[in-house]
Amino acid sequence: MKKFKFFFKGSQSEKNYLTKQKDKGFILDSVDRGVYQFSKNDQLNNSSLQVEFFEADMETKGLANNNLIKKIVEKDLVSSNYKIIYSYLNENNVDDLNVLNDTKDMEENYLREIRKKFILLYQISTVVFVLLSFMLGMNERTFDFFLIPIFLMFLTWGVLTIGTWKFTKRINSFTNNEKSISPERTVIITYEKERPEIESDLSYLGSWRYSTSKKNSHYYRLSSQFSETQLKNDISSYLDIKEDDVQIISNFGLAPIGYF
Repeated sequence: MKKFKFFFKGSQSEKNYLTKQKDKGFILDSVDRGVYQFSKNDQLNNSSLQVEFFEADMETKGLANNNLIKKIVEKDLVSSNYKIIYSYLNENNVDDLNVLNDTKDMEENYLREIRKKFILLYQISTVVFVLLSFMLGMNERTFDFFLIPIFLMFLTWGVLTIGTWKFTKRINSFTNNEKSISPERTVIITYEKERPEIESDLSYLGSWRYSTSKKNSHYYRLSSQFSETQLKNDISSYLDIKEDDVQIISNFGLAPIGYF
C-alpha cells in the first residue's frame, strides 16, 4: 500500500500517522519524496514505534541484530548530514528504556541546520523581490508580465516564513522541556577487537543495550545506579583495557553520541 503524505520527518504529526497505520496492521517499508509504502503485518500492530535521529555516517547495522527490534526503516534526510530511523519494538519490551539512543540533541541540531537554510533562502528571495520591484519601477508597462512572478515570490516568502517559525517552535520545545533525572547513561568503549558483547557478563552493573559502532568506538546505553568510577573500573578490568578507553556520558553530558 502506498500513501502520499507531506510530513516533516520526525514530526509529531508523522509519528501519529505511522502509529495509526501500525495499529491497523500496516508497517512502514520505505518513504521517499512523500510516498510512504506499507506492507500488511498484523503481527506488529501491537509493537511500539520509535523514531530516532542519527548522523548520516554513523553505523547502525548492529541495530538490526537486536532482538528487541522487529523491523527498522532507515532514511537519509535530504540537504543535511543526518538520517532518521523508524524502528518497531517488541511488544513485550515497550516498557523498557529506549533501545536506541535518546537523540533529541541530534534532532535539535538537524532542525537548526535546516532552519539556517530556510533563513538563507528567505534572504535570497528578499533580494530577488527587491530587484524585481526595482525593475517594475523602471518600466510600468511590464507590470502585467510580472504579476505571476510577484505572486510566486510572495508565496515563497510565506512558505519560508511559516517553515522557519515551525522549526523555531519545535527547537524551543526541546529547550523548554524539563529533563528528568535518570540513571541511564551512554557508555563508549574504545576496543580494537570486534564489538565486545558485555551485556550478559556485566549484567550486574545494570540494564545494557548496544546501540552502534563507529570505527573502534562501541556505543551502549546503560541504566545503572553504580558510580562512574565503579563502572569504568569493572568494564576496563573485564575487557583488559585502560580506564581511559571507557567513557561514561550522562544524559546531561556536554556532547551527544557521534561528536567524538
